Amino acid sequence: MIASTIALPCLSNFLIVFAGLYSTKSSNIDIFKDFFAHIFKLSKVDYTYRTIPTSGLVGNRLNKVNGGIDSNLRVLFLRNESKKVMALITYAAHATCLPRKLNMISADYPGALIKGVNKLDEIDFAIFSAGAVASHEPLLPDFSTEIKNNYANNLINCIKNNIPVKDSFKPLKSVLYYQISLPLRTPHLKVGRYIRLRPFIFEWILGKGVGKLSFLKMDDVCFIGTPCDFSGELMLEIEKENKANSITPIITSFNGEYIGYITSDKYYYWDAHEVRDVNWFGPYNGKYFKESILESLLKIE
Repeated sequence: MIASTIALPCLSNFLIVFAGLYSTKSSNIDIFKDFFAHIFKLSKVDYTYRTIPTSGLVGNRLNKVNGGIDSNLRVLFLRNESKKVMALITYAAHATCLPRKLNMISADYPGALIKGVNKLDEIDFAIFSAGAVASHEPLLPDFSTEIKNNYANNLINCIKNNIPVKDSFKPLKSVLYYQISLPLRTPHLKVGRYIRLRPFIFEWILGKGVGKLSFLKMDDVCFIGTPCDFSGELMLEIEKENKANSITPIITSFNGEYIGYITSDKYYYWDAHEVRDVNWFGPYNGKYFKESILESLLKIE
C-alpha cells in the first residue's frame, strides 16, 4: 500500500489492446520487503508524524476557481534502535511534470523527491506514495525535466525544514493491517452526459472492478489505501469530519485494482475527463467511500 501499487486485472484487456503484452511482475515487492524489514525485524521502533503545509505547488484542475486543495505534505518518520530514520511521504499532486511527448519511463517528481530526501543527513531511507491525487495537479510554468527537478527540490526543502528533533519521537506500540471490501454498482462507460455503454461492454474492455480499502494503522496514524484516484477534496472533508477521532488518516491512491476516479459527488455530471470518462461506478461514490473510511476509523480507534 505504501508504495502505491496497482494490480492490473481490471485493465488487462485495455492494456493488451493499447500497449501490447506486458508482465504483471512488480519490483514494488522489494520495496515492501524493505519497508516491513525496517519495522518488524527490530525490537524497538520510534515514530513521529508531520503535516507540512506547502504553498503554490498544487492546484485543483477540476474546479480551478472554487475547488478545495489538499496542499499538505504528510510524512511519517520511523527510527530504529540504530537511530536510522525512515520517511514515509505522501503528496496530492499528480506526477505530471514531464511533457506528454516524452516516451521514456520516468518516476517524475516523486523519483527526484525520494532521491533528494535520501541524501539528507537526517534520513536514511524514504518511500513515496501518491496521496489523494484526483483533481490535483502540480502548478508548473511548463513541462520539462528541469522543472520536474525544481518542483521536487521545493518539496525536499519543505521536508528538510521540518525534520523532527530527536526528542519528538515516541515508541511505536502497535501495528494493525486489514482490508474491507466495498461492493460496487454495475460499471459503465459514459460517452456523454446522458449516454453510457452497457455494463457487459465495460467488463469486456476493462474486466470486473473490485473495491477494497486497505488500512495500515501504526498507533495513532493510519494509512488508507484506496483502489482509485481518490480526491484531495474528499481528503479535506475526511480530515474535518474525523477531528473527534484520535487517529490521523493519510489517504493514498492507486492501491489494488483500479476502479477509476472517486471525486466529490457534486462534479458527477460535469463535462470533464475525470468525472465523465473515468468515473465508472457512480454516482454517489464520493460519499460512499468517505463514509466507509470514516466509519472504519471509528471502529479501529
